[in-house]
Amino acid sequence: GPRPQDVEAAIRDANERDDVHGILVYYPIFKRQDSTRGPYKNRLTGVYYKSSDDYLRDLVSSKKDVEGLSHSHNARYLFRDRATNPVKSSNVIYPCTALSVFKILKAQQDNGLAGQTVTIVNRSEILGRPLAAMLASSGAHVYSIDADSVLLFRPEGRLRRVTDM
Repeated sequence: GPRPQDVEAAIRDANERDDVHGILVYYPIFKRQDSTRGPYKNRLTGVYYKSSDDYLRDLVSSKKDVEGLSHSHNARYLFRDRATNPVKSSNVIYPCTALSVFKILKAQQDNGLAGQTVTIVNRSEILGRPLAAMLASSGAHVYSIDADSVLLFRPEGRLRRVTDM
């Protein structure tokens, strides 16, 4: 199979090429490591990535990230930005699965999503977190549940851990 450094080189090359307009990486590429600290350290934050896939995901240029998974498109940051600056967020790229589910839910609601309470069991970067952000930005109160916690995404861009359920 591929080695992480080979995939890294291919992504860096695609980022630089003018004839490549979009990059889509099919994850997972590598088996997740058992350690809590991954092999790569984020130079900006100093935090270690959990896996090689996380590191490679953030190497994809945000200008070419077709799926909207790179750090600059991360839903937890977009959620706060969108609530405080709706104009800036008009060009947001969301992962396609989350966007599709959002559009289906929105089409099913005659009166919109404002005031609705939604529960999502999953907080992945591909589906759960971006879907929660989109629903909350449309006025819904969204409970996001995973194995470790429950988070409440509120329409005004506020996010809090729920401890009293």
